[in-house]
Amino acid sequence: MAEPARVLNISSSGALLETSVPIAVGSVRPMTLMIEGQTPQVKTCVRRVVEVGRKPQGSYEIGVEFVSPPEQLTASVANLIASSRRD
Repeated sequence: MAEPARVLNISSSGALLETSVPIAVGSVRPMTLMIEGQTPQVKTCVRRVVEVGRKPQGSYEIGVEFVSPPEQLTASVANLIASSRRD
């Protein structure tokens, strides 16, 4: 995704993002994440888009599924989840 987005929720299979730009459901896009100091790139498929902000500067929650995520990403997400459970 070329648009900046904030990660609201993440799992090993996908993420919920917040962005100011809607993205078509079903579109497949590359996405680069910053997680644990790494920047893995993963192909994503947009599964859900919900408008949550008011216009003219609306925001959207976008659910994406990771398509064949690299092992580096799934390991980083697992570490992140494990560390959040300890807190």
